[in-house]
Amino acid sequence: KQFDKDGNGTIDEDELEELIYTSLCLFCQKRDPDMPTPQRNQCKPFVKKIIADLKPVLDDNNDGVISRDEFEKFGNYLVKEHEKLKLEIAKNNKSNNKKKQK
Repeated sequence: KQFDKDGNGTIDEDELEELIYTSLCLFCQKRDPDMPTPQRNQCKPFVKKIIADLKPVLDDNNDGVISRDEFEKFGNYLVKEHEKLKLEIAKNNKSNNKKKQK
């Protein structure tokens, strides 16, 4: 509901863009807590690419909006991407610890 700005029960293209930008910012902060929040204009190409990649998968009926049922797929995508990020962070931490020990 937070991202369904017009309250119509679906996520349109603008709302999806906002949702992906917000998710991207959270992932960036998780990767590097000291990093400032990325500016929207800096993220725009990444957000557009993610939308282009995800829209065909999310929008089952090709009506241009993401329904509540279709939105579940986005949640699954975020969980998978978060798992990848956690593995990447763990790998980097392990690598950095080895460097410090030398």
